[in-house]
Amino acid sequence: MPHSRKRYLRELLLHALRHSPLVGVLGHRQVGKTTLLQQLTENYLSFDDEAVLERVSRNAKDFLSNEAAPSKTSPIALDESQLAPSLFPALKELVRRSPRPGQYLLSGSVRFTSRKAIRESLTGRIINFELHPMSIAELESRPLPDLCRRALQS
Repeated sequence: MPHSRKRYLRELLLHALRHSPLVGVLGHRQVGKTTLLQQLTENYLSFDDEAVLERVSRNAKDFLSNEAAPSKTSPIALDESQLAPSLFPALKELVRRSPRPGQYLLSGSVRFTSRKAIRESLTGRIINFELHPMSIAELESRPLPDLCRRALQS
């Protein structure tokens, strides 16, 4: 099954979730963001779902408090977050009040700050990673070369 391959970024995301309340996964369409998010948490919501997008757009603070309230055991994945600009100020306030690491995983096919409608960058509250298309090594399930691992860890 092609989507069951382990991505190198997975371990870095898990590490970042232990240190930051918000972790972002950015990348072009069809690189595996959704699959990766679904592998990392059971708590998955997509703003591609019009009903979910409508609820967050109506009142992002209530949406985060009720439907997407942070769990102490597993992060909430919010897929295609760039579609919900009102989400960003609400997240800023939520993590200001409760900066506990590992609350939310956000994904997007564009950098959040590149959208004019998103005025909150979440600087200092989010660690962003870029997911690239699968490498040949990932496709063949080879381990990450030591040179790359050392570069990523520094």
